[in-house]
Amino acid sequence: AGGYTIADFIDFTNHRTSFLFNIGAGAGALIVKRDWPRNHVLGTHLMSDGSMSRSVLVPASGTVRHPTDDAVQSGEFKFDLVEPDFMKTRLNEVSISNWMQCVDRALAKSGGKPDGTPYTRDDLDYLNMLLVKPSAHQQILDELGLTEEQSVYLHDVGHIGEQDSIISIIRGLEEGKLNDGDLMIIVGAGIGYVWGAGVVRWGEAP
Repeated sequence: AGGYTIADFIDFTNHRTSFLFNIGAGAGALIVKRDWPRNHVLGTHLMSDGSMSRSVLVPASGTVRHPTDDAVQSGEFKFDLVEPDFMKTRLNEVSISNWMQCVDRALAKSGGKPDGTPYTRDDLDYLNMLLVKPSAHQQILDELGLTEEQSVYLHDVGHIGEQDSIISIIRGLEEGKLNDGDLMIIVGAGIGYVWGAGVVRWGEAP
């Protein structure tokens, strides 16, 4: 379960944080149950890069600086990108490779196929991807050998944090892109900076 309201901390006059302008508010939940006959989570992998932990922050929001009335009035209780050049350079260097590493490690942790061989990118049928810029979404599809018909781009919804994954499942089912028997890769990321991937066999277990 998750709730996402960081839009309340976005200053739309601060163009340093324009990459946050497509964020929306929302909440959602999924039920995960052991030994359920459908929709098996096969493997996951997460990784983080703490070098960017202070690149995007709310300056007056915690123990270092409290959100006093003056700080709130001066706009310091809103997100700011305080290391723009470093974050852009670092993300360009590592994001795609980190996502692919998470995908490959999640696949490796997913056990073997019925014939005993390991899962690879070639087995993937559906990309469940958080909302990123169009070029990054397309690059991930290309890296995985998938087409636009094997994913949903959430440009009309916006980025709602972890709810993107739930919305992608709903939309994938509605649009006939996610079907029983498909191997779905869920790909996410978070400011801080964190990357992750999860492998799900959708539908009845073989």
